Amino acid sequence: MTKYVAKTNNRTAIFLTNVHATFEASIHALSSIEYTRKLAIKNDPISNLHVLVEDTKNLKNFIRIEKEDIALANKDRQALYHLVATVLDTLKT
Repeated sequence: MTKYVAKTNNRTAIFLTNVHATFEASIHALSSIEYTRKLAIKNDPISNLHVLVEDTKNLKNFIRIEKEDIALANKDRQALYHLVATVLDTLKT
């Protein structure tokens, strides 16, 4: 079970995870749905066990995610939805 649980129903996350099978593809496809939002996935400069998902318009707005959680989410659609929904809710502008 994932440690990320969506607090709200996120229709964008539902659509992204139904169409795209991986976390990376879902995050990169966000800009085709919401033109004002663009998120980037980068390696964490502090830890090699984490990645950063950053809002490209506001670099101070980011979330740190463990690579292990992303690997789990890529294997399980429900975990993928919860992870994408958590990222989108955290990085709301």
